[in-house]
Amino acid sequence: MVGKRTVAAQDKSVSVMSSRLAEFDRWFFEKLVLTGKFFPAPEVVTANGSKKKAKANMTFLAARGLIDKLLLFDNVRFGPTRWDSDLRIESTRKLAELSGKKPEDICTQDFRDFGVLQILSSAGGLIPALFESGLIWTTEEIKQQSRDCSFSDKKPYPWNLKRDQEDFWDNDLIIAATRWLIWVSGISVQNIKERDFDSRGLSYLVAERTGQMSYLLLTQAGYVYSKEEIVEMSRKGEFETKKVYPWQLTVKISGFWDCLDIDVATVAWICAQTNKKSHELISKDLSKNGCSGLLFKYDSSTQNLLVGTGVVYSDEEISTQAACNSFDNAKKYPWDIPNVRRGYWNERKNRLNALHWLASIQGLADPTELRSKHFMSGPLNSLFSSKSHYAGTMQNVMDDLASI
Repeated sequence: MVGKRTVAAQDKSVSVMSSRLAEFDRWFFEKLVLTGKFFPAPEVVTANGSKKKAKANMTFLAARGLIDKLLLFDNVRFGPTRWDSDLRIESTRKLAELSGKKPEDICTQDFRDFGVLQILSSAGGLIPALFESGLIWTTEEIKQQSRDCSFSDKKPYPWNLKRDQEDFWDNDLIIAATRWLIWVSGISVQNIKERDFDSRGLSYLVAERTGQMSYLLLTQAGYVYSKEEIVEMSRKGEFETKKVYPWQLTVKISGFWDCLDIDVATVAWICAQTNKKSHELISKDLSKNGCSGLLFKYDSSTQNLLVGTGVVYSDEEISTQAACNSFDNAKKYPWDIPNVRRGYWNERKNRLNALHWLASIQGLADPTELRSKHFMSGPLNSLFSSKSHYAGTMQNVMDDLASI
């Protein structure tokens, strides 16, 4: 028999599997001895250690074609002095044939059951053995399919094997596997989720960074724009549509907006989509375009977002300008945008800064010279109106100023 398996399988009451093992033994011995193709001098060990006698008996019986009798030697092991690639390939294919299993279901235990576990150590593992035997697509074949967009279901892929995957991954193969997933699933790029990788045998690829891996894999495979590409398009002022933008993915990307450059680029992209200037944006513009996560980063305030991205002056900058009575138009002021943040006018400092600004642009020496007409035609009407803080009366304005 091959390897360490016992010869009890020769009994007449054997199971179907036992008869298959016996058939494999017979086939294997023919390969080794009768054809002379593979190492005609087998290594032999008997129960009593009598190598010489057993070897002579095997040679005698083999020469006369009495293989059935030869295989009945108790505890006799035979095998090649070494495993070359041709022997590994033919033996693996024969094992696959006799096991009755699909290639993706073959496992290490099958090689152990058939007594040829040495094939795996010689080939470098289960997947390399299946690669070289042509039972599954090889890495080079897969990479070529990826380049040509020519995936096929004629053979299984290594990630179809129903067991832990061996360490055969490299960047090109990861890209190929991601492209294969899009091909085999029929799911649009926007709707691919990490569970789709899991369900197709690619859980290894998304195991490390939950919440980001599907985005990173789709980016690496060329389906989704990278941060660097988005920032560069923003600087050029031209946004392409050849690929998907990260915020258009159904899956939420944790920590995507982690730097100012990508925040600025996203705002610029939203402006292009809505045909608005940045200071005209409202929260709905972001949510409708999949960028709620960016707004959430800035406490769900478009004012905070526009301050953070350099579109609108911060409270501190305005206070400095008011103290010097030196206002300019390099940026927008909070009252220039559709909605100031919640509670903004409840802070007296903000109200007084706005009054100083209004007096300055009206050419007045002091805010106490302001009149209701100065509010009506400008952006501070919302501060002065009947439903706002000053309730439409100049007395409330003067009272606010009087406590300076």
